[in-house]
Amino acid sequence: MSDDGASAASAAASPSDWSAEDLKRFVVGLVSLGAQVGIVVGGVVPYVPQYFSLRRTGSTKGFSTYVCLALLVANTLRILFW
Repeated sequence: MSDDGASAASAAASPSDWSAEDLKRFVVGLVSLGAQVGIVVGGVVPYVPQYFSLRRTGSTKGFSTYVCLALLVANTLRILFW
């Protein structure tokens, strides 16, 4: 009769038991996930200060459509490049 509890506990290695390859794979996966999230969320971030400025003043005075165009083109090219 085998002890399945002991084999299950040994299968889940702690971070101190990781090999260099496991650590490298983990870090690459983490950086890759961070880059993907950054590409998705990063396209919206430049618009946030302008949105708050428009909400605070209640006016579109100083609103530049050229800035919006430049940001849209830059973010679209960034996504297409990725």
